[in-house]
Amino acid sequence: KEGARKGRMVSRPPLSPNEAQLYRKWFAELAGPDARIPGKQAATFLAKSSLPNPQLRSIWDECDTACTGSIDEGAFYLAMRLISLAQNNQTPTAAFCATLPAPP
Repeated sequence: KEGARKGRMVSRPPLSPNEAQLYRKWFAELAGPDARIPGKQAATFLAKSSLPNPQLRSIWDECDTACTGSIDEGAFYLAMRLISLAQNNQTPTAAFCATLPAPP
């Protein structure tokens, strides 16, 4: 499983201007000097979504494709979109996000 994910690039999902502004703000608050969010800090933030831990783990796996234990800005945006999908009872996968149309 890990080998299949390793090295796959994470692209930013299509976001509305409001989503992009909010996600940029959160990323700036959480990211370290290397422009990445460490796993433990991300886990604490993502847990605020109230999604079950196994679902959050699956979302993390979709976003930390290089298995570094941290995520960059694009991966963070993807995590936020996947969480939003899960909270709206949709299947949270990166492949599903890729099928979404860009916002107006």
